[in-house]
Amino acid sequence: RHVVFGKEWMVHAKSQLKEKEKDQVSIAKCFNREIKPLIQPTITEIHNRLGLDFFGIDCYIDKEMDLLAFEINTNMNILILSKNAFVKHAEAIQQALVKMLTTDTKS
Repeated sequence: RHVVFGKEWMVHAKSQLKEKEKDQVSIAKCFNREIKPLIQPTITEIHNRLGLDFFGIDCYIDKEMDLLAFEINTNMNILILSKNAFVKHAEAIQQALVKMLTTDTKS
């Protein structure tokens, strides 16, 4: 659902390529259209092995579409609410967590 590009291997919000918002949208659409289908089998295998509903991958994708994972974790910044595409997903996750933590399991 999210892709960030950078010139260095360690990419964060402050170190990502500073493209105009419309260019970022264009790059993300290109990624989803051209790259994502080629790496989807690898992502699916990671999902199957982890057995998790939600996770993030920090990785490098080379020209042959091989994926080098630096980090795979469940502690991505998606749970920090901001004005981005993840708000509805973050809210759903937070609601599910609250329900899970407040449900009486002793019945």
